[in-house]
Amino acid sequence: MKYSITTQHIELSEADLNLLDKKLERIEKYLTPPFHTDVVLRHDTHHRTGITVACTINIKQGKAVFHAERSGESVQKALDEVIDVLKKELQKSRDKHSNN
Repeated sequence: MKYSITTQHIELSEADLNLLDKKLERIEKYLTPPFHTDVVLRHDTHHRTGITVACTINIKQGKAVFHAERSGESVQKALDEVIDVLKKELQKSRDKHSNN
């Protein structure tokens, strides 16, 4: 899946990028081309303790926009949470359109 990625105050390792590719492939089956995916990963610097990584994914498919934003202690946890939310949103949309 092609996507554009933006990072803020964080550097992604090769393992993080591979994980992102795998996670996005899991939701690709719910999408109909053409679509555009934007991924934003940032280290939230306003927290006093601990590392907090925020992940935002926007998918534009025709006139529909699917958006999810979640935070986690690591890139992997933030990605897991945001992908789960997007997957549910995409399934709901697909079911709604298939029932019509």
